[in-house]
Amino acid sequence: MRVICVLPESRDLKKIGAFIESAYRLTPDICLRQGDLPAVFLEIAKCKLLYSEKTVMARVRFLLKRFNMKAKISLANDLPTALSFAFTGEVSIKKLPLSVLSFYSDPLALDSDTEKSMIRIEKELTRLDLKNLEEFSKLPLRAITNRLGAIAEKCWRRLNSVALLQSIPRPKWTPPEFIEEQVLLHENETCTAVEPLLFSCRTPLDRVMARVQGRALKVTRLQLILRCERRSSVLNSDRVFDFKFMYPQGGLIGVLPVIRERLSRELQVTPIESPVIGLSARVIETVAGRHGQKNFFNSTEEAREELMGLLERLTEKLGPTQVFYAQTIERYFPEKSWQKLQNPPEGLAVNSMVAFLPYGERPLRLLGEPLPLHRVGRNLMSGNRRWCIRKVHGPERVHGEWWNDDHPRDYYRIQTDSIDLWAFRGGPANHSSNRELFLHGFFGDETRDQMNDETSR
Repeated sequence: MRVICVLPESRDLKKIGAFIESAYRLTPDICLRQGDLPAVFLEIAKCKLLYSEKTVMARVRFLLKRFNMKAKISLANDLPTALSFAFTGEVSIKKLPLSVLSFYSDPLALDSDTEKSMIRIEKELTRLDLKNLEEFSKLPLRAITNRLGAIAEKCWRRLNSVALLQSIPRPKWTPPEFIEEQVLLHENETCTAVEPLLFSCRTPLDRVMARVQGRALKVTRLQLILRCERRSSVLNSDRVFDFKFMYPQGGLIGVLPVIRERLSRELQVTPIESPVIGLSARVIETVAGRHGQKNFFNSTEEAREELMGLLERLTEKLGPTQVFYAQTIERYFPEKSWQKLQNPPEGLAVNSMVAFLPYGERPLRLLGEPLPLHRVGRNLMSGNRRWCIRKVHGPERVHGEWWNDDHPRDYYRIQTDSIDLWAFRGGPANHSSNRELFLHGFFGDETRDQMNDETSR
């Protein structure tokens, strides 16, 4: 067994991961030490017929230079010794200080409790006036077990047995897998407008979503990369569009409209300066989805997928804070009877129907704050709006919480010549405000009767 240890100065695991991927050309047997002291281990004994040790070390230094990384490199017969050599700069195991004893207990830093115990053991050995690992390895085993415990005994046994050092488990590092599909465009395919781009994007997006569905996953973050023709007048030849979905998407039906909305908006502001010669769709983040075959006898899954797609399009158009779920709570006043939820409540049914309403009928739109409503004959006025009264239903008395000193309200549904209003009278008894009307909501959905966006929700 021959191990190369690369001890980088950088703690950026993403940068270290990129270096490891490039080092796969040298050996597939690579493991990574994480934590406060990340290190990369390359086992090269099985590659001796392809490369000499000197050649491998030179290639590792070249790769570090390519990725602009500074690191210490060492070569030894096992993981702990290679890490110790790189950490201290020594080349002899006999001269290694006691500060590296923890590397022989847990070279990959997999157990945080072991590191805490090693601090205590090193202090005890220092108090015994021991200088290096050679002196520690010559202590009697019984004294170490009785005085320092099982962890110190494991270190002693490994220092005195090459077989134990080379049999330390080393889980192989696996690169993060991106689900990515690419497509190259022909010379006669000119893509500079939105619709041709969407037509070309459909193929890689469809393949990506099919792979996601096959793994029972849903997409929460997706990147669309437009690779443009390189020209001297174009600064950035690639255009990257990053889509972070608030509602996980499991099919192309929900993803494609969101992409159309983003491309239409951003390409109007910053047009494409050179023809697109390639497209790439890459899945960055996913969450667990539902695993199973499509139910041909129940369309609930399709309806929920359409709902998630609609919510994502609204989020893309209006903003992430303007689309939310509302959950009812046990409060009588309408403005206090609900709360915002960013995620859908558990057990939400797409096509559920309300079987029983404990209160009277409620309006579709509720104002954030009630507005004064003035009556002049058969007309009602609020600001610059006027309605003619046709019929009045009610009242429906709604009580508030007595501990908040909320006074009861009498709500009326007022049919007008254009839309039904929801208004109330309320306030302390024998007070002028008790006879005043306040507009609190609208029944129906006529766009010409919508109130200002700042006062309606």
